[in-house]
Amino acid sequence: MSVFVAVAAQTLLHLPLGKIPSLKNYLTELPVGMRLWGCYVLAHESYLKQEYEKSLGIIGNQASEDYFRAHTDFVVENNGNVEKTWKQIDEGVRRNETL
Repeated sequence: MSVFVAVAAQTLLHLPLGKIPSLKNYLTELPVGMRLWGCYVLAHESYLKQEYEKSLGIIGNQASEDYFRAHTDFVVENNGNVEKTWKQIDEGVRRNETL
């Protein structure tokens, strides 16, 4: 779980966290909903490295949003309000501390 959180923070929030193991080696250890989000993080990571075809391939093979929402227990709505997004993330972390 800690690798997922670190990679997501580094990739999506552009936080300089140093050397982190590859998320793809840990995806199968995550709950289904988080695996899907992990795929999104991997796709975005590839996009940031300008590996556009790889990024599109990851997203193209991902399940639909309906499937994602059916297999997750928490959704963060990122509507551009950073403060609201951080509150949602904090709530999600508190609710899922035992994962």
